[in-house]
Amino acid sequence: MLRYAAPSGCVFPVEARSFADQTREPPTQQPLGVTQRVAESIPLLKPAGREATGVARKNARVSRSTCANCGRTDRLGFADETVRQGRYDVAVVIVCRCQRMIVSKVMQGLVRPGMRRGHFSKQRDRDRRLVVSQLALEDIHALYATARGSQTDARSKCWRTLVPQIVRLGVVELTIERMEGGEARDRRDIREALVAMGRASDLTYTHKDPAGEPMLWVADAVAWCAGAGRTWRARIDSILYR
Repeated sequence: MLRYAAPSGCVFPVEARSFADQTREPPTQQPLGVTQRVAESIPLLKPAGREATGVARKNARVSRSTCANCGRTDRLGFADETVRQGRYDVAVVIVCRCQRMIVSKVMQGLVRPGMRRGHFSKQRDRDRRLVVSQLALEDIHALYATARGSQTDARSKCWRTLVPQIVRLGVVELTIERMEGGEARDRRDIREALVAMGRASDLTYTHKDPAGEPMLWVADAVAWCAGAGRTWRARIDSILYR
């Protein structure tokens, strides 16, 4: 999906071909998938090795890394939750700034006509499978935390688990899906976790409406899959940190 532009003035050697090779019909080009169409329409930064293809690394370690595309080490985080039978899951999707636009446009392209946003719980299973298979091709990673109890207490437990990890991963801006009546508690829990680390100024965080932030749809999909049982959990395994 990455395109390589030759610098001006560069001349590439042309391999000699036989008459049969020159007259052979070229192979029929297959139609581009959603992700490839989006990637072809957006200029990418310099590629560097296998990670530049956007294929998520299997079970990546929880540690800060350098982006293979732009060389940055800081990351953006996007968080959403799902509640299912007393279980509370909060997922944080982590992406480099240079990949945010690409992943957002992919998600927008996967929304069914008439829908304002990609709300995973309201989609059909075949649409869910399509979304998850596309996300596995993008250069994103995710982690999630699970807790039980009242929603307020369980959410606080999840933040205490997640905040130290995302800070160590280089996340400097965290966007959380807006939750009516819970934003002040989120800010308190996150601030307390940062202070306990001695990193109170290392992370900024804000709440947003998911309709205007496609990256929150990604977090919604990851959170839903994390709590939906072994089969769906396995579908997101390739993008999860360990």
